Amino acid sequence: MYTIDKYIGEFQTSINSFINNKPKKQLIIAPTGTGKTTAILNYADCNPSKRLILLCPFRFLVDNIEKDNSNIACGYGAEFLYKTKQHVL
Repeated sequence: MYTIDKYIGEFQTSINSFINNKPKKQLIIAPTGTGKTTAILNYADCNPSKRLILLCPFRFLVDNIEKDNSNIACGYGAEFLYKTKQHVL
């Protein structure tokens, strides 16, 4: 778990190291508006071979990510996860 209480951009290098050094599951906790999504998307851009899942609590966040990042598969709920899993396996 990595907890942040400031703007996350200040910690991008630390976040990248955290993700790279933990082989399986990571949890990043930070308040709304600190840039968690941006940091993860920056990480994904720099590491295209990594498989990442970013969970969002609201559909509008998913829609915004999809609108701004055409190279990222986005969707909602279990049906999307099932379809995505089928393409990966």
